[in-house]
Formats: sequence, C-alpha cells, structure tokens
Amino acid sequence: MNNFKSYERKLRASYSELDAKTEDGWAILEYKGKKINGYTDKDYIYHFFTKHIVDLQKKDLDIVDLGGGDGVLLDIIGKQLDAKGIKATLLNIDNNSNSLLLCNKKFPHIKTKLQNVLSITNRNQADVVISRFSFQYFSKANQIKLMRVIHNTLKSGGLLIAEWPYGNDEKIFHEVMTNIKSIISGEEVSDLKKSIYNFLPNHFKDLLKKSGYVGIKKELGGVFMHSTKSWKDRFNINENQSREIDLLYLKYFLKTKKLFFRQKNIIYLKSHVCFARAFKK
Repeated sequence: MNNFKSYERKLRASYSELDAKTEDGWAILEYKGKKINGYTDKDYIYHFFTKHIVDLQKKDLDIVDLGGGDGVLLDIIGKQLDAKGIKATLLNIDNNSNSLLLCNKKFPHIKTKLQNVLSITNRNQADVVISRFSFQYFSKANQIKLMRVIHNTLKSGGLLIAEWPYGNDEKIFHEVMTNIKSIISGEEVSDLKKSIYNFLPNHFKDLLKKSGYVGIKKELGGVFMHSTKSWKDRFNINENQSREIDLLYLKYFLKTKKLFFRQKNIIYLKSHVCFARAFKK
C-alpha cells in the first residue's frame, strides 16, 4: 500500500482475476481439505465476513473497505446481504487509482475514494470497516495509527473485520517476504525492513486491545501456498528476477521446513491466514 508503490506498480492483475485452478496459482487457498480461490470463494467470504455483518441485525448499513482493490469482496458481501434483505452502502477506499478505475468499471454500484487510508479523518461514518490483507504493509507505528483511524471511522458498536497473513516462523517469514519484495520492486532490503512488520495472531489481538476495541475474536482461515510461479503470474518481472526468486525459495527450503514444502518438484511457501473481529464501544 503506502510503502510499496514501486512494488505495486509491478502488478499484472488483481487478486480476484488470478486463476486458482492450477496447483501453483497465486490465489489458491487450502481450507478444510479443499482448494479454493481465497479472494472470491462465496462460502469462504460468507463464513468469515458476511455472517458477522448479518449478526449486527441492522437493515441498513454503511460498509467501508480499506484498500479494497478492484472491489470484488465488497460486491460479494453486498449481494449476500441483499439476499438477506439488508441494504448496504459500499465504499472502497484505496490509494491505487488503477484498482479504483477497475472497481468503477466492474462494480459501478460501489462508491470509490482515492486516498491514503492513514489520512482518513471521517468520524462515526461506518457500521462496518473491512481491512483485508493491508495491515502487513505498514510499520508497527503505522499499524497503531491505522487502528485509531478505523476506530474513529466506526460508529458506536461498529464492527471491524481484519484479515492478514502470517508465517509459523515469524522471523523467517518476514525475511523471505522482504527479500521477495526487494527483488520485485528494486528497493533496498534495508529500506523495506523498516516498513514491513509481520505478526502472529496474538500480536494483532494485543494491538486491538491497546486501541480500545472490545468483543475481540480471532479465527484461523486457510493456508495460501505460493510457488515461485505464483509470483511470476502476479507481477511483471523479468527472467533474472524469476531466477532470483527461485534461488531464494531453494535457499530457505533447505533452511526450514516450517514455512516451505516440496510437492511434485515444486517448492511452496506457506502463508497462513488469520481473521479478527472487534467492536467499537
């Protein structure tokens, strides 16, 4: 997001447009023994997002997605709520103009706003705020700031639903992701290390408590399996960059089996997913 403009400029496609049918596709997620598209699977989205919004027992809702990309998540949630007789006003706030243009084209019923999420000043605006795979792009200090921004944006009793990736070995996962982002973006590893802050589920729970949220619940989702091919599918990178990622995977595969495994001669990086739900008093 705000720290990875050169990294994000390398994107070839939004997450929802990537194929999850192949064994090594970017969007593939293993969940309850099945392989699904972790970004578009309607049952998965209903379980982790929509049903908790339904539980608010409101017939008219304002929902804000921070870093909502092409809007596919909001669209699916909106349709699922509509089927329950719930009207939802949907707003996608993102600092990527290309993503918002795509959202406007695909889902004209979703309102969009081009803005750095840390600069949001709206207060008591939303019944629900969604943050999907965005917190991991911020430094620890900015994560605290973002939590406060969301808290201010929510109405009293409003719901935050956050989703983020983490690795079983946090230190190595952080190291691997930093190096991959450096290869793709051309930025220095030392600069990226200052920005990326990955965290395990309990760290996020502590962050919510310190930010004044109540009714905190966390739940584990599925597991993404990223092959080296998945990075090539997701980003515009050249052959040298591809080889660098291949060598990086091999290096860490030989170093640790906590995060990497080999299947049919393909090395995968495992990225676990966690959800948190919390309320503003």
